[in-house]
Amino acid sequence: MRFGLTLLLGLLCGCASTPLAHVGPVTGVVIESGEVFACSQAGVQTAETWIHPSFRVTCIDVRGDRLLAGGGDPAESGNVALYSRGGEKIAECAVTDDLVYAVAIHPDGTAATVGCADGSVHVLSLPTLRVIGAKTRHTAPCRVVRYSADGKFLATGGLDGLVYFHDLNAGTTHVIKDHTAGVECLILLGARVYSGARDGKVRVHDRDRLVRTYQGMRQPVLALTTRNDEVLAGLRDGRILRLDPSDATHHPVASVKPPLFSLTASDDRLFVGTMNAYLQR
Repeated sequence: MRFGLTLLLGLLCGCASTPLAHVGPVTGVVIESGEVFACSQAGVQTAETWIHPSFRVTCIDVRGDRLLAGGGDPAESGNVALYSRGGEKIAECAVTDDLVYAVAIHPDGTAATVGCADGSVHVLSLPTLRVIGAKTRHTAPCRVVRYSADGKFLATGGLDGLVYFHDLNAGTTHVIKDHTAGVECLILLGARVYSGARDGKVRVHDRDRLVRTYQGMRQPVLALTTRNDEVLAGLRDGRILRLDPSDATHHPVASVKPPLFSLTASDDRLFVGTMNAYLQR
């Protein structure tokens, strides 16, 4: 209700060009140091303000005092912009000729990786956003990129059904080919990869070795996150499930009105990106 009222007031005041409420799918929700950040095509909502990049935002990541937003225009441009958490722009650049779907800042804050709709995966230097390398290219849109908490590993997932697992210290890459549908989300717990796909399955790999498959969810898995020691999966129909670490079962935790687009969690709350808003549970 609060978001809708804010948008209505903006329209009455003639401020529709810079809306103060989410518009369309909230495709990214991030918690950093207890603060919540969320993005949609309206821009990026922070705890204190709104950030409005010059492009349509599809994804965000936040580390320390830095916020990285990605997006662009389909089949035209893929853009990224780096801000302080207070909203001051540090740098902006075009990376490719199609949307940026995923961004991740390395834990040491010196680099970032972006995944694009054309399947390309680029490594950028921070804070300049200069392209300094590339990772294995997906043959379909790259939907997710993630670093491990210690920064030793990087994984990317794409709609080609592949997950690339990069050991950054060893300079090696393992290709995970067990998915039978496009990969929409993943998380890294050390060298263990949890990846969710459009076929309603979450697969767990230790590097490239399949450890477990969670199935029977009957909906695309669009988000994965952790809460304390739990791994949670967000499904398109709004269900949020806990993945049992001892076997291949899953159990309901909460639900929201569908569709669900993004999910993250603090120790005691869930933050869910839906249509035109993010919700707390």
